Amino acid sequence: MTQSEVTQRNNGQAFDENAIGRNQPNTVSLPTPIQPQFRTIDGLSIRYAESADPGRGVHALLLSPWPESLYAFEPTWLRLAEHTHLVAIDLPGFGHSERRDGLMSSRAMGEFIVRVADAFGLEQPHVVGPDVGTNAALFAAALYPGRLHSLVVGSGGAAVPLQLGGLLKEWVEAPDLEPYRHLDGRQVVSAAIAKFERYTPTDAAREDYLSSYEGERFIESMRYVRAYPTQLPDLAGLLPMIQTPVLIIAGRRDHVVPLVNAEFLLERLPASKLAVLEAGHFTWEDAADEYAAFVTNWWGGGYATAGNQPSDMNEDGAAHSVTTAAQRVEVAVLAGGCFWGVEEILREVRGVIDTEVGYTGGWLENPTYEDTHDSRSGHAEAVRVTFDPLVLSFEDLLERWFFRLHDPTTLNRQGNDIGTQYRSAIFPQTEEQQAIAEHVIARVAESGRWKRPVTTSIEPAATWYSAEQYHQDYLRKHPGGYTCHYLRD
Repeated sequence: MTQSEVTQRNNGQAFDENAIGRNQPNTVSLPTPIQPQFRTIDGLSIRYAESADPGRGVHALLLSPWPESLYAFEPTWLRLAEHTHLVAIDLPGFGHSERRDGLMSSRAMGEFIVRVADAFGLEQPHVVGPDVGTNAALFAAALYPGRLHSLVVGSGGAAVPLQLGGLLKEWVEAPDLEPYRHLDGRQVVSAAIAKFERYTPTDAAREDYLSSYEGERFIESMRYVRAYPTQLPDLAGLLPMIQTPVLIIAGRRDHVVPLVNAEFLLERLPASKLAVLEAGHFTWEDAADEYAAFVTNWWGGGYATAGNQPSDMNEDGAAHSVTTAAQRVEVAVLAGGCFWGVEEILREVRGVIDTEVGYTGGWLENPTYEDTHDSRSGHAEAVRVTFDPLVLSFEDLLERWFFRLHDPTTLNRQGNDIGTQYRSAIFPQTEEQQAIAEHVIARVAESGRWKRPVTTSIEPAATWYSAEQYHQDYLRKHPGGYTCHYLRD
């Protein structure tokens, strides 16, 4: 993307004097697929990032969460961009976008979202609005029926009476903002992102989060959530009229915006589904793989099962609710030789939600495919499998599939592929997976199926490095390509 310079227009309304990007070129230059730019929308300097259009005619508008910025989508960006043309924005008053006081409420922000879609020429885009984007996206769908293709929301206040926790509850209920004006915005944000459970932001993302709320920008951004007591009751009354399909993604351990908010939406939205991830508040970062899997499956057609199809109509043509129970997800990391063939078999297994190939278990940071050759990095070629444990258990994944698709007795080798990168290994993500892996390996070794000893190792869960894009879904892109994997009887 080219960098742009924005000329501001002052129309007499209250603006944020500390907005970044006013009358100056965007100078962010980072080794990341997210390349921020600025453009003027409705007289405001709005920061955005845009992906290449894969040509499928599908567009998505991503709304930054708080107290982060559009860099919150960094861990999912490449995965999402494979499927859809993405436009991510910092909402007005958040991240590095300019603030206008009149937009610091859910309803006004919802109307602004539609103006953003108009400005980018996005016809019926999907919208992903975690956290503060939740209620804004829902207002947009309610006020502009048919304008949006579908919504992915969650981890944002919704329930009435309010059901919030921690400092968020305190900030919303405080009589005024004056007691908080002495707070250092950078310190507040630093404390917030320190609560990430698994994700470590890149240095660029971390600094972007901190600089987004320097000075009084954080205090002024609080105005948005402080409008919840008046905005959310209005939204609650509109929920039953929203026909746009909505996927709600929430963290089971979210103590800031408890799960009851997601359940409140599920009960009232006519076409909705709820996915509960084993995470805290920041599902889009702490559970990025699972989050991306749900979003891409939703965009790939999942939203249609939540919509009001002809069979979902009453005799008089009125729509009735289409909802599903919360779905659980679990992640397994398995290595069994060249990851192309392992992924191709596992992707078709019932209960598998998503697969990704990558590198793990070694000592070299940020390895490339070339680094794994000749055992130079210590990493194994592996597949990260996201699956529904209610449909496919980890034990069955190992015994019925993993130990059938490769030869676990050839040390550091599969077929003609030789080296430690082709070792047979399981990387348990939980203590329960550790125990199951030990049990299954022992059972396979004693089964008599293999003439040689089983060499599959159980290794500690380690940093996961996604492989290059040309390796993802390789055999789907190149039917008939090389593989030494097949299912053994």
